[in-house]
Amino acid sequence: MYNNLFKIYQDKIVINPIDFDNTKYYYFYGEDGRLFGIEKSITINEYKLIKSFYLEKTINHSNSKSEAIYKYIYENGKYPFSKKNRFLVLNGTLENDVMTLLKDLFINLEVLKLNGISVVFFEDDGMLNISDVFQTISDDFGRQIFVHEGLIINKNIKGEIIAHYLGVLIKSKCLIQDYSNLADLVLMGESSIVNSLMKELKEVYFNPILNKNNNKNVLDVYFKNDLNVSKSAKDLYLNRNSLINRLESISKEIGYNIQSFKIACIILFIINSR
Repeated sequence: MYNNLFKIYQDKIVINPIDFDNTKYYYFYGEDGRLFGIEKSITINEYKLIKSFYLEKTINHSNSKSEAIYKYIYENGKYPFSKKNRFLVLNGTLENDVMTLLKDLFINLEVLKLNGISVVFFEDDGMLNISDVFQTISDDFGRQIFVHEGLIINKNIKGEIIAHYLGVLIKSKCLIQDYSNLADLVLMGESSIVNSLMKELKEVYFNPILNKNNNKNVLDVYFKNDLNVSKSAKDLYLNRNSLINRLESISKEIGYNIQSFKIACIILFIINSR
């Protein structure tokens, strides 16, 4: 990505600037979450074209929480929540009536608005089926809401991972679907960009979960047996209900139901990637 920009703009572009000069540069975030600047000597049409592909750096001053979240994601700020959170990405404008309902449904909901999308953070108790919730909202309010179910995050997840994830997501076709999740992002995103993100997620997101409580061995057996719970339970010397409980526990940590075929395939792909 940066090589193409350098070819076009040469000395008019800066990557990972330390100091910011808003009088001279427009600033954007690439798919990998890194910041780059383009001199304002470019034409308005060039600026609009770049803006259509990349998230422009703007500070959200709507409230202190929004600004803290923005800085966490894009400026290496500290984790802005007291507990683990899940993030969703909604495409389009959220009307006040929809926002009121979301605040009733989700615990400690916070919304960060970024160039036509809304990134929604909330404390995830695992009780809501996100796809069903937003389908019901779309039906009840008579307007289509496109939602992407993102990751569960905590203080050990750096904001730059979220920035990278959002960059890849915005360039994919996921946000024109009623509902999408990590599996759809892997399947619908550009392979070279997605592969870079998956390697990052494997190291910082999946490995810490897989490397505790023998989780990786459980999943290895489960995947080897083509998601057959009974056969996997036998091979692991567990009763069936015990294995189901283990799988549900792992699903809760990962944030997706690993008994779903598509999710299981994507997780298998990620943990086996190099």
